[in-house]
Amino acid sequence: MTTFLRIERTTKLGRLGERLAEERLIAAGFTSVQNLNRGVNFSYADILASRNGQPFLIGVKSRNEFQDNGKLNPCYNAVLIRNDKKKVLEGLGKAEAQITAILWEGVDKIAARWRATPAWIAIALRPEQGTYSAYFGLVSVIRRRRSIPMNPADRAAYVELAPIGTKDARVTADLLNRAA
Repeated sequence: MTTFLRIERTTKLGRLGERLAEERLIAAGFTSVQNLNRGVNFSYADILASRNGQPFLIGVKSRNEFQDNGKLNPCYNAVLIRNDKKKVLEGLGKAEAQITAILWEGVDKIAARWRATPAWIAIALRPEQGTYSAYFGLVSVIRRRRSIPMNPADRAAYVELAPIGTKDARVTADLLNRAA
């Protein structure tokens, strides 16, 4: 897949994931659901929503459920760091765990500005079937790592917003990360 097509697919995947997340949050009883990326793209923060008076700052992570080799995608990146920044921190003697803590501290600062609890939604797409599933969790559950574990046993511990096999006409084969 050419770089341009990969970027186009990834952008479409992310935008669809945010729309699905908004819809599933509303269906699950969240209120004041606001997509923060309309116009400006915020680091980590995609959606602000409340439930029972508690505001959440939510990062949405949309991925193909299966890798290009056909195996289950076992985890979805939650926080990223550019290689040049990582090398600077490593040069300052920071260990991997310290760098991870720094990344989550940045998320905490963003959430504090919104007076919200940091959370995430993972959207697992099956483009060849036109289906998806969606899960909600708190950052506190994954804080010691940079990714959201997505094996079946891990998913059982999350709030299921959409079960595996949820049909949606917007989940199409062009979202595949491998040739159909």
